[in-house]
Amino acid sequence: MLRLVLGTMALMVSSTGHAVQPLQPASKWQVDFGQTGCVALRKYGGETDGAHLVLKRYAIGDRYELALIEDGEVAEPLSGEGVISAGGTQTSVPAIRYGDADAGRTVTTWYGDGLAALGAAEQVDLRFGQIVHSLALTQTAKVVEALEQCQAMLGDYYNMDGAVTPAEGSVDVLRDDDWPLLAADRDSESVFRALLLLDEEGKVADCSLLSFAGDALFVARSCGLIRERATFKPATGADGQPIRSAYVTPVVAWRIGKDVSNVRMKEFLRRDAVNEGRNRGPGDSEGVLMRPPGEGRVGQRPN
Repeated sequence: MLRLVLGTMALMVSSTGHAVQPLQPASKWQVDFGQTGCVALRKYGGETDGAHLVLKRYAIGDRYELALIEDGEVAEPLSGEGVISAGGTQTSVPAIRYGDADAGRTVTTWYGDGLAALGAAEQVDLRFGQIVHSLALTQTAKVVEALEQCQAMLGDYYNMDGAVTPAEGSVDVLRDDDWPLLAADRDSESVFRALLLLDEEGKVADCSLLSFAGDALFVARSCGLIRERATFKPATGADGQPIRSAYVTPVVAWRIGKDVSNVRMKEFLRRDAVNEGRNRGPGDSEGVLMRPPGEGRVGQRPN
């Protein structure tokens, strides 16, 4: 694993609620070029009451997850709409919040689109419910550039530019008893599509949400179940040998005890078609090779 360390040390300025001054970083950026994702990490705060800002760039496109991991109080699960404000732009995005009792921390995640814009900002304001965090950003443009390099390396690692025979399998792994354990809103409908990175044995190495509607907390946790339970016959290369690959799931629609409403499904498919440049219906159970919107080749990365 290759690790880059970027940025400079800064004095800590405490900030809660609607802060006047943004919280300053307490460490340098660390960018990990892993085999399952591209992640940047930075510490804010003290040793006992600090927080970590985490950026995860997806293997395709400009989508990302921005997570704030706070030490101390463990929050109740929450799913809804959050806001990312950076560089003069305010964007409403899905967000989740949950507590990790074993680690004594709370994790809040915002699902954004347009990481390049975040790289040009000097500050990011994160809102979810009544919670507001303002964080100073320095050296972020270099971090975004490093994550772009990592994205290209990840594309090569999972043969996104090569001619491969698609992996075969199913992500129909959710059970009725998963719902009360995973969902923040037990009456919510959930619909999603995900990007899976598969190893040579067909095991799921990573799951990233491309688009979704409904209970964001359930959907995010569903990715964990897919990694744990889903199995695939691996993709093969030109020589017929198993190789690593990327796989976009069909639409997964789920609600306990009944089908997802046609209204919710139709609205999701409409927005999914706009976001992805294509409309993939729930009947496409075989999945597809990854073809980013507007791209002709499998896995071709944007400039």
